[in-house]
Amino acid sequence: MPQVSYAAPPPERKKSFQGHYGGSWPLIIEADGVYRICLDSKIWLDLVDTETGTPLSSNLFEMQTGCEEIFKVVTYTLEKGKKYSLQLAFAKNPHATVLITPHRSP
Repeated sequence: MPQVSYAAPPPERKKSFQGHYGGSWPLIIEADGVYRICLDSKIWLDLVDTETGTPLSSNLFEMQTGCEEIFKVVTYTLEKGKKYSLQLAFAKNPHATVLITPHRSP
């Protein structure tokens, strides 16, 4: 299995995360704002500032949202043009669906 190179290493494996798959993707946002990152399964998620190598703190975290398609939602405040690394780890399945949308206040 190929090794993944992370901007910041994920935490040591948690008991509740038993998977062995992961990946890292560059992310550049086109407008300042709050964004929701949605995942379809139980996967560890970090969003890392690539300039500092520091994982961002989330604004909000929702798990098992009641929607069959979305298992987990993590919300972050992001800056236009800043480079981030979207990092997934400890996935049980080698495939994951990720949806990133601007957060709309109710």
